[in-house]
Order: sequence, then C-alpha cells, then structure tokens
Amino acid sequence: MLDMKKIIEIINSLGYKSFTFDYSIYSNYILGCYQWYKGETPYHTYKRYNGNNSVINKKAKLHMAKRVSEDIASLTCNENMIINIDSEPEKEYLLGNDCMTGILGQNDFWSSISKTMELCAGLGTSAMEVIVENLLQVEDKLVVSPDSKIKIARYDALHILPLSWDNNGKILEVAFLDEYMVKNDKYIELRLHVKDEKGNYIIVNRKCKINYLNTNQNMLNDFIYMDNSSVVSEFNTGSDIPWFTCFKMPQINSYDINSPMGASAYGDAIDDLKAVDDAFDTLCGEFRFSQKKVYYSKNMVQRDSKGNVMIPDDDEYIKQVFFYTGSDDSVSEDEGIKEFNPTIRSKELIEGIDLALGILSFKCGLGNNYYRFNISGGVRKTATEVISENSDLFRNVCKMQLGIEKNIYEIIKALLYVSNYIFGTKFNLDCKMSVVFDASMIEDKTAERERALKEVELGLLTVDEYRSMYYPELGDIKNEDQSEDM
Repeated sequence: MLDMKKIIEIINSLGYKSFTFDYSIYSNYILGCYQWYKGETPYHTYKRYNGNNSVINKKAKLHMAKRVSEDIASLTCNENMIINIDSEPEKEYLLGNDCMTGILGQNDFWSSISKTMELCAGLGTSAMEVIVENLLQVEDKLVVSPDSKIKIARYDALHILPLSWDNNGKILEVAFLDEYMVKNDKYIELRLHVKDEKGNYIIVNRKCKINYLNTNQNMLNDFIYMDNSSVVSEFNTGSDIPWFTCFKMPQINSYDINSPMGASAYGDAIDDLKAVDDAFDTLCGEFRFSQKKVYYSKNMVQRDSKGNVMIPDDDEYIKQVFFYTGSDDSVSEDEGIKEFNPTIRSKELIEGIDLALGILSFKCGLGNNYYRFNISGGVRKTATEVISENSDLFRNVCKMQLGIEKNIYEIIKALLYVSNYIFGTKFNLDCKMSVVFDASMIEDKTAERERALKEVELGLLTVDEYRSMYYPELGDIKNEDQSEDM
C-alpha cells in the first residue's frame, strides 16, 4: 500500500491545492472494505487449541463481498446498455458505425464501466478519467504527436484523493494516483485536476520511481525533481468541463457523513458477511471432521519379524481413517474392530447459510432472499414474481442508474471536449444523448410483450407501433419497400 501521508505532503507542496480532507478517518474504512472485497481479512485467521498447542487456522469463506459488488455491477450497467447520440458526427466518433466501436469501443468502455461500477459498489467510490497519451508540450503549447491518442482510465477508492467538493458531496477537484510497472521498476504518477481563478481546470502531472531497496526514500523530492519529460507536467484545459467523473453509491456514507467519498454496498453489513462465512465454515467443518474412522485393538495389528507394526497400506487416507487402540494384551470381548460414522447435519447447516445470505442481501440493498444456497431446486420464478417479491431491489437499481447516467454524460462530454481542444475537431458538446439500461434482469420482457399484444387487440396500439417496439428491423424493411415503390 502507498504511504498516503507522503502523497498528501506532495500535493500540499506543489502549491496548487491544500489537502484538507482528513483521509486517515476514511482510509481505515476503505482498507476494511478492500480486505473483504479481496476475501483476506484478519477475521478469517484464528487460533485453535488442538490438545497440545495453539495452531493457526484459516476460516472457509464464500467471498460474498466480491459477489455483491459483481451483482450490483451486472444489475446496473452491463454490455447490453445502449448509448444513443442524436447527432451523426458525434455518434460516429463515440460509437462508430455499429454503435460498439468508435472512441468508446477502442477503450472497451462497456467492460470498463462495469468494472468501475463493481469497484464503486465494493469500495464506495470509483472514477473514470480522460487522458491523452503521448502528448507533447513545446514552450507553452500542446503538440499532438503521431502516437497521441485518447484513453479512458479508471480508479478505485484507494487511488482517489478528493481536493474540493460542493455541498452535495460532488467532487469538483481531485488527485488520481496511477501505479504501473516498466520492466521490473514500479512507478507512481500523480495527476491533479484543480481549478484556476477563472474556474477553468488545470491538469498537473508528477511521477516518481519507487526504490524498494531504499526504505528511507524521500518520495517528496522524487516527485518534484524527477525528470518528467515523458509527460506534460502542467497545462490549462481552457474550460470548466472536468476531464473526470466520480462514481458513488447513492446512500449516505454512515462511517463519515461529511465525507465526499461514497459508502460501500456492504459497508454496513460486515457483521452479516461474518455470519455468512461462519455458517459456511461450520458446513465445511462438518464434512471435514465427520470423516469415517475405524478403530481396532493394537493386539490385532500384524507385526514383522522385528516386532514392528505393519501398516496395511502406506497411504495418507488410510492413516486418517484407521487407528489402533488398547495394549498388546489379548483382545477382550468389548474390543475388536469398531466403526465411527457420524451423521452430517447438511440440511440444518444449509438452512443456516440461507438465513445469513437472506439478511446479507437485505442489508446490501438487494432485497430479501436475493441469494439462495439450497439443494432442493424448486419452481423457477418469472421476472414479474421476482420484482413483486423484491421491490427493494428494483428501487435501488433505478436509484443507482440515475447516478451512473450522469457519470456517462460527464465522461462523453469530456471526450468530445478533449477531441476539440487537443485534436481540433468541431464536435457539438451539447448534442442530445440518452442511456438505455438493460432491464432484462429486473423487468419481465415477456410480460411486457404480452401486454402490448393485448393493447393491439384492444386497438390501443397499431400493428406498426408494435412492430417498431419489438421488431425494429422489420419496420426498417417496410419503410425501405415503401420508398422503393415511390
């Protein structure tokens, strides 16, 4: 992990913006959520006395924090999300001819925004930033090289430092930390987005090579005096349009209500995550410690010519199953071969896991019983039944998508402005755009179509309107045929 205190010293020493946010309060919260996201927490390591001494054990885990983050990303924005641009030049630049290429396709935007949302759900905050690679600066002018291209970078909460924000918690100025490897050397690039007195954004770049051999390395001096010829150290964007957007979960951060950073989807459900892993670890232990055992008298063991005990088969499984007891005397009537076959309480334990998962899904805003861990199967439910039983999920997904839509607008506007400012294009920054989210996971498309058919029968919809809704390609063919007849 980076030494954030030194990073903050660097930001303050640059003289552009003083870092006033008490990051130490929030850093523990982020690190705790990050540990659960990775599935590596102190809670999963414990000591157990085995009769002779204390041994360290690892608790079995379902890794549900990562699963919650993945599911929120899948429910809110996935590869089926559609971005509509009304203006043709801007649409071709952003989406290409097939609505999946263009500058967004080149940056794998649909996959990237899903991962960004997953990081947002897990750590509470994430961000996207528009950058121009291989941009040169001659005196005070920016010069485009043949290798210059626009890229979209993403950041998790561990690499975002807010510098200023408004009363609603919207981050206005920010510092991003970018860690990367070149051969065997690790570098950190610090990028500040700050405003000048006119309200226009200034972007400041500093980078440093980390030397692990020197534990007393002064990163402050390295950031300031290191050769930064490969990056533009500072430039004014000439506009108040931010080149970044910050994703945040919609709920208030209960850990620090004054923080501009967001709250993790499972930040208030840590105890529930522990309960899930406790229940799952008990189930695993039930199988682990319920292994069949065979006990037999020591007198029955075969020996070699020297009197040493002969093991039937030198195999680890045999050693775990067969045990001899007693003395070398003759076998009594109560001794001999005895088997121990414990009963496994799988049904009761799975019901316990189900209960813990139900509480977890409720606490994470996914509604009751979003997660199930049973082996009985059951009747498959339609999307309509899921929605009616899980209205909390539907409302929370809609609430999250409102924020994501604003983020997409901001990143698209930044892409258009950067293209105009750096590459000299003339795109309209105020072109109309809309986002259509994939609702197949929370809405019953089959029921919608059946309802539309009934509306056609009642005369509320025409056949052409129905065709345009569910068979747009057939509608296009009909229009082409009409134009040919004319």
